[in-house]
Amino acid sequence: MAIKSEGSPLSFSEIQAELGGSNPIALSEYYKNNSIVNNDIFDPNTIPNTGNAISVNDFYRCARRQFARWSGGSPSNGTVSGNFRTHVFNNSGGFNRTQQPIGTDRDELHYIVIGGGGGGGTITGGGGGAGDFMSGHIHTGNRTNYYMSIGGGGGPANFSTPNVRHPTGTTNRGTQSAIQANSSGNSTRYVTGIGGGGGMNYSHHTASNSSTFFANGGSGGGGSGIVDSQRGFEIGSGAGHDGGNGAEREETLCGGGGGGAGRTGVAGGGEGPFADPGINASRGGTGINITGFPGANGFRAGGGTGGGLRSYATRTPFSGGGGSGGPGPGIASTPGGNGGSNQGAGGGGGGYNGNGVGGLGGSGGKGIIAVKYKFQ
Repeated sequence: MAIKSEGSPLSFSEIQAELGGSNPIALSEYYKNNSIVNNDIFDPNTIPNTGNAISVNDFYRCARRQFARWSGGSPSNGTVSGNFRTHVFNNSGGFNRTQQPIGTDRDELHYIVIGGGGGGGTITGGGGGAGDFMSGHIHTGNRTNYYMSIGGGGGPANFSTPNVRHPTGTTNRGTQSAIQANSSGNSTRYVTGIGGGGGMNYSHHTASNSSTFFANGGSGGGGSGIVDSQRGFEIGSGAGHDGGNGAEREETLCGGGGGGAGRTGVAGGGEGPFADPGINASRGGTGINITGFPGANGFRAGGGTGGGLRSYATRTPFSGGGGSGGPGPGIASTPGGNGGSNQGAGGGGGGYNGNGVGGLGGSGGKGIIAVKYKFQ
């Protein structure tokens, strides 16, 4: 706590209580070039060096420098690792300053923000795209509270009965996660990770570059498993990638994988100059391996795997990928897998048995926010 401001007499003992020192107290201990008043002391009045006149008036508002401290998330007082505390937000909530910073560069807040993952497409559906992955730091200044808004995962498209090829509606994108001002309704946002794009459905195969198109997002959703199906595109400002194209072969009908924070989703027909629907076809793009944020470390923000008619693909995501892909022949009523919650992962695409029976896509996973700051 800083020494009081000007306006009333200041005693030697008040100076010693804040800055330290030995008894008997002498002002000569507190020259700036001595051991007590150093770079750890906030000195707004420019305390003089030895040989110059010194007065108790030089010590008004002086203080020992300190870092900001905060409360909120899980655990509410932060997980200590070295000189840092990390707060993880799996659900929306407030983040409040409990100790003000004193001195320069004591208010830095490092963050990761991941939007909600997109839902998987229905019937040979593309995998959902991962939520946008944002990382960086901000200086909080005089701000004493924030609101951490966690984005939800998108759901699959609706369709009236499982033996109808053409689902009604569109797959839902994930919603954004944001570090914003101190109420959930406040429009001021400091960092925003938009939601992942939804996987394309059997009845949708022409993509669009429009920011409102359902398959575009933090990472793009995969194309559906029909001829010439296109993928969704990455339109976020963080780490994100496009989805993979759907298969262009009638005998495979494999949806493309959703884009991840680490790479593009794999096309339903495979990848490379001699693409073949081998074991990697339809896989969702990898996520990013987070380190340095205890409670949020590991692979997150992976794309969902595409579903299809044939079981060429392994139907499992790369490490950090989203939900599993659609099923193989004969069990097409089984939906794609859901993306991992608080991973911002995309949902897997639904399968198709070739006789008009298809499966729903899986839902995308919720996003996450983690923040850390130096506290000592």
